[in-house]
Order: sequence, then structure tokens, then C-alpha cells
Amino acid sequence: MIDELERRIGMAKAVIDNGFCRVGPRLDRADLQGAALTGGASRALGLADAVVGLCRRDHPAEAAVLVRQLAVTAADLAWAAADAARAPAALSELEAPRWASLFDEPRWLARAAAAGIPAEDVSAVAALATDFQAGNRAVAPWSHVYPQNSRPAPAPESVMRLTARLMGRVLAALDGRWPGTFPGAEELCSS
Repeated sequence: MIDELERRIGMAKAVIDNGFCRVGPRLDRADLQGAALTGGASRALGLADAVVGLCRRDHPAEAAVLVRQLAVTAADLAWAAADAARAPAALSELEAPRWASLFDEPRWLARAAAAGIPAEDVSAVAALATDFQAGNRAVAPWSHVYPQNSRPAPAPESVMRLTARLMGRVLAALDGRWPGTFPGAEELCSS
């Protein structure tokens, strides 16, 4: 199953690469929406790669924080794609980031709802916080003796499945701005 999920995530990456090869020559440096969307897509590519690498190395708990950031990126892309007037605000959020602004829960929840990210995916992303903080604490010798250290890491398949669905949201946002150029969102969102 991990191979199939990696294939799906890789398909999203290929669609993004190919799509930008088609729209790239038409991009205008003055287009702030284009800047927000291409930058966000680049970030999504890096995050998805890192999640796959960590899950492949049996570190899905450590990948959880990257999935959270991918969820934010997907929601931000959809938010900026829906209205070009939002691009300056999206870009200004990059100017002086702080950890608190990267994990701004109310902003993310509002943008996730506006993006149509299903409640089950929002809940799955939120649940990863516990997996990141408390999962896989029994790795060190004798750590397993303590019940506080007994939470297992999440299954790599569940982390990668969520990553694939979020990459589908990235494709949907990009295709909203450049229709017909970034296909495949439906397949990934339903995986």
C-alpha cells in the first residue's frame, strides 16, 4: 500500500511540474496571485517529498508536523486561488513568519473550511499533533516500561494517505487558477 500511496503523491508532483511547464511562459512577475500559488506549490512539493521520505524510513510520527504544514499550504493555496485580491495578504504572511503564525489554528480552520477540505481530513490533521508529541516514545531501551511512553507511531499508510489527499487539494487550487492544466485532484482527494 505504501508503494501505491507514494505513486499517487508522485503523480501529483508530476502534474504540478508539467502544469507549470505549460503555464510558465505566460507567468507575469507582477501577478501576485501567480506568485502566491507557484510559491505555495513549491512548498507543497518539498513537504510531500519529506513526508514520503520519513514514512519510508519508518518515522511517520516525525512526518506529522510536515503534514500539518502541508494542510496549511493546501488551504492557503485554495484561499488565494479563489480570489486574486487575497494574494497580497498571502504573500505578506511570508515576510516575518513566527512559529505562532505558522500554526495559526483559527486561520487554518477558516481557510480549510473555505477550501472545502473535508472535516474528516481536518480532524485527521489535528489528531496528528498527539502522534507527533507522544507517538513512538518507546524507542529508547527500557522506555517501554512506562505507560506514558506506550503510544505507537501512526501507521505510515495513514500519514501518506492524508498527504495524497492534501496534494489533491493543492492540484484543485492550481487548477482553479489555471483551468485544465493541473488535472487529477478528484482521484487524489478521494484516495
